[in-house]
Amino acid sequence: MSASASVRLPVVPVPALPQGAARRVAAAITRAASRSMRRPSRPATAFAAELAPDQGLAIDDGVGCTLRVVEGQAWITFEGQPDDVIANAGDDIALPRDTRTYVSAFGDAVVLATPLAGPRGVAYAMGEDFGLRILRITVERDPLDAMRAGISKAWDALADAYVAYAERRFKARLNAY
Repeated sequence: MSASASVRLPVVPVPALPQGAARRVAAAITRAASRSMRRPSRPATAFAAELAPDQGLAIDDGVGCTLRVVEGQAWITFEGQPDDVIANAGDDIALPRDTRTYVSAFGDAVVLATPLAGPRGVAYAMGEDFGLRILRITVERDPLDAMRAGISKAWDALADAYVAYAERRFKARLNAY
């Protein structure tokens, strides 16, 4: 095919999307694009999650975050605490650190978890356990820390081996006299 030749693509009619679906499609495209990036240019400042009425979200907050209800209405339960919170769009709720928080929606809702200390050094991981989505917010570990610890252990082992060798040599020379 020459460089000047053009290709005609078939026109496919797009059906009208139900209410709120455009937002979900945009979010799915954003998630897919972010997965394809090797390394983000800047750290994520927050984590957004969409909730349907039949979905729940557990948040394991190891950093200290604020949960904002961006759209809809959410029912928030803190594990081990007797009182629940009903939050409307625009409400900010402080999440207790190191406590699991359960979030469910009365209809379609969007919630945004933002770390109180800022985005630097915060890692987000979304998983699933028995059908429940779980968002883990943790302090991001420096990948070099493991390497530094390994090198330190290697030097310690080398020093111990050298001391043991020197002691054996010294005892062997003493026994020779």
